[in-house]
Amino acid sequence: MWFQVTFGSAIPVYSVHVGHQEDMLKPGAGWPRSAQISYTSDGVHWEDVYTIPADENSPLGGHFNGTKTVKAIRITLTANSDAEPWSINAIELYGPQER
Repeated sequence: MWFQVTFGSAIPVYSVHVGHQEDMLKPGAGWPRSAQISYTSDGVHWEDVYTIPADENSPLGGHFNGTKTVKAIRITLTANSDAEPWSINAIELYGPQER
């Protein structure tokens, strides 16, 4: 299972964070146990990002090796949960600050 965000034009990115909304009635549900973040600059070739695992209290994250020109980002689930399906409530991309 994967989720992809494609941008209208390529943008500079050096870090990405994927937020999730834990279901308050079912602690531990609703977040990706393990996932891999990948990006493409050309829409054809994909590269993996150094991915920081999520847990129920912190988001899934990824650091690029420097700033990359990104046309799309893909989040691929690499481990299932016996609980509930995973969810995403925010995707934050960080790029260089304009001066």
